[in-house]
Amino acid sequence: MDRQTIQTASLVVIAIATVATAIGVWTHHAGEGKATTNQTAQKGSAPTIVQRANIAQSMTTPQANNPVTKNEPITQVVFDSYEHDFGTIKEGEVVRHVFRLTNVGEHPLIIRNARGSCGCTVPTWPKEPIPPGESAEIPVEFNSKGQVGQVQKTVFIDANTDPSPIKLTIRATVVKE
Repeated sequence: MDRQTIQTASLVVIAIATVATAIGVWTHHAGEGKATTNQTAQKGSAPTIVQRANIAQSMTTPQANNPVTKNEPITQVVFDSYEHDFGTIKEGEVVRHVFRLTNVGEHPLIIRNARGSCGCTVPTWPKEPIPPGESAEIPVEFNSKGQVGQVQKTVFIDANTDPSPIKLTIRATVVKE
């Protein structure tokens, strides 16, 4: 391994440990020195520790290790908004919002993947490169079935941008019918 790879790997470990510590991802198992996680969460509660760790890890991946951008030129993108609030909706309702983006960089924008923080949040994305100066849309559907109360979900966009992933957020207040 070359020096830069080792330095990058070290930074990844430090970043993940820092974020994990900051959000309380790990708890010390009494007397055994093992890291344990809270595997359960009740409906409507905060994300489990495992879910928070997965989100933290995806948000701390440095560009050098990002397979999307490893051998591609970096470009810049601007969204019309990075957050959307659906307001109050009924449980079981499926709602949709379209995030609009513009490639303001000098290279084509290549979106490799878009993923929701859970199965109830489903984004779709353009599969073809978006030329500089052009715009595109990322529709996001949220299925509120089984959700009640204040809900916040995240969509991560893996692209040849810095930073990557790009984080989009949707919110809703879900009420029982």
